[in-house]
Amino acid sequence: MPSIASPNDEDSKRVNVNTASLKDLAALPGSSMMLANLIKSSRPYKVVEDLLEATNEIDWLAIESKLMF
Repeated sequence: MPSIASPNDEDSKRVNVNTASLKDLAALPGSSMMLANLIKSSRPYKVVEDLLEATNEIDWLAIESKLMF
């Protein structure tokens, strides 16, 4: 029988862009230390549009499921 992940399990795998370390931000798909620094320096983010506006380089489709605000 397959296991069903609860929302809390899914949230524990996500990175909060407002509190994550540089290491965690740089580990996101398509990210780098330079992009992680840009993300960190442009905090806080209230909505995804804030993040996209601050970081034109970000591949939203690659990291969408890995972020939380």
